[in-house]
Amino acid sequence: MRRLIILIFSLLFFATGLPVQAQGGTIADIIDGREDLSIMSAFLEATRTDIAPIYDRAGTLTVFAPDNTAFNNLASALDVTLQELLESPEVVTQLMQYHTLNTVNNESQIRRLNGQLVPTTLRGAFISVRTNADNQITLNNVVEITETNISASNGVVHIVNDVMLNRIITRTLNSSQAEQLIAPNTNRRATATPTQTTEPTATPIPSSPTATPSVTIANLRVAHLLPDETALDIYIDEEERFTQLEYASLSGFISLRPGTYSLAIVPTGDDLDEAITADVDIVLDDGDFALLTLLPSSDDEITQTLIPLDVPDIDDEAHLFVLHAVQAGSAVDVLIDEDVIISAIAYGQNSSQTVDATSISVSLVDTETDAVLLEVEAPLDLEPQTYYFVIVYDNDGDLELLVDSLDAAAITSLRQGESLDEESAVTIVNPDNGNDLDIVDRLLDADDFTILMDALQSADEDILNRLRGQRDEAVTLLAPTDAAFEDLLSTLDLSVEQLLEDEDLLTDVLLYHIVEGIVTSSDLRAAAGTSIITSLPENEAFFVSVADDGALQLNGFVRFTQTDIEAKNGIIHVIDEVLLPQDILETFGL
Repeated sequence: MRRLIILIFSLLFFATGLPVQAQGGTIADIIDGREDLSIMSAFLEATRTDIAPIYDRAGTLTVFAPDNTAFNNLASALDVTLQELLESPEVVTQLMQYHTLNTVNNESQIRRLNGQLVPTTLRGAFISVRTNADNQITLNNVVEITETNISASNGVVHIVNDVMLNRIITRTLNSSQAEQLIAPNTNRRATATPTQTTEPTATPIPSSPTATPSVTIANLRVAHLLPDETALDIYIDEEERFTQLEYASLSGFISLRPGTYSLAIVPTGDDLDEAITADVDIVLDDGDFALLTLLPSSDDEITQTLIPLDVPDIDDEAHLFVLHAVQAGSAVDVLIDEDVIISAIAYGQNSSQTVDATSISVSLVDTETDAVLLEVEAPLDLEPQTYYFVIVYDNDGDLELLVDSLDAAAITSLRQGESLDEESAVTIVNPDNGNDLDIVDRLLDADDFTILMDALQSADEDILNRLRGQRDEAVTLLAPTDAAFEDLLSTLDLSVEQLLEDEDLLTDVLLYHIVEGIVTSSDLRAAAGTSIITSLPENEAFFVSVADDGALQLNGFVRFTQTDIEAKNGIIHVIDEVLLPQDILETFGL
């Protein structure tokens, strides 16, 4: 009897569910064979000895490969030679790990990750994926994919135009290196000590809303297993939380506060009132990891099942979750190295087992005929401290497998609420009418933004129009309070009238506070250690970091007093200092 070998690798938050097809050389071969990736080839060779072989062996990888220009820019910003970088194997290794995913994601699959966090092979490090207004895929809100879908026998390569960094890598570098390498436009005050915690003039907040949440957490993901349905959007409490989920795919996890939530399933592109199922309640308890499965029932209805996942604390074993999602299929036995570990699992049923972390073979066998149902010839490497998902599904009459995994670092991050939507501690306007007000009206309803409103009236008219939604685009506004402007005016020795008379200065300052698209506090936390491009014509960016107390900071000192204030044309975050682009800092000698 031939045995089915399943491909599973660790850190698979977002699995493709597609079988891997050998299409040529390995990822290592592609990198070695392209002249524009010669520096990455040298970096790969300079990693620790256990890293480079991963690119050359059987597997399912996605590699974001910086081109030679990107690496040269890295060295130039750091003011070192490439050879000096290559002599630091720990930095080089972390860079390669941070540019690698342990699952195959082609361009269309990456687009479906829009707004989500993707775990990399650098333990505990995530990449945020967004699609901007020009339909360009950006990683960490800054790095762009310039060439996609270079197929390899063990995965796929996408070329990117910059080297991605995060706070794990910057800790390996010294502080001056990290400052230059990641945030060349970081604002630094030479004449004043920035205020670290400015109290808002409205309701005082008890603590920074951007600190690591000390609240109870539940984590949820969705499996779309409805073969007759196209892509789906999943709404929770009438808010779209999972987008463009294709058949036979798993979403990423989202973190929610424990409670009862109303669920609605909507075909992608339709409105909420066209939901194919709605007003279904799900209950999430403290500490839950749960999988919501969408399966067809015998009467052509949708069966929505919330499966609690027994995600263990960190240990040295591997944990296997198996779900049978083939409606017309018979029960199957799951075998490891020819020993039955799960017996007669039927349609809609699941089972979990703890197994040794080792290289093994896994088979699915029809319990009635003893026939092997599916065959893929590849080894299965089970890693310790990893939770594996295996879902058997129907692909036009053929059985296929959706495989995914969650490693210990990702489990820890989720337990701590890393992807939790951070709620504002106070509300600047009535939250019930937020979706009916544009950004400007949201601010006008508050008492703390009179100088900002005057500045919008005095600056380039196009800025006010953008915040009014007249350009039909979503934007994110970082809104300094009156106290923040007063602090700035004191530092610059200017009056409000002098500030409002300088249209060019106001325009540059305001554009530096506007980011295209909706960037939530969770997105900002995911982008910590990177820069985010603003609306200034020069694409000048501000730098995102995490303070020692867990609070988010912009350019090293600006903090948030409120986050994620929704408007009909975007989102507002209230900040306690005014951000200044580099040319203005230089003009005023700051």
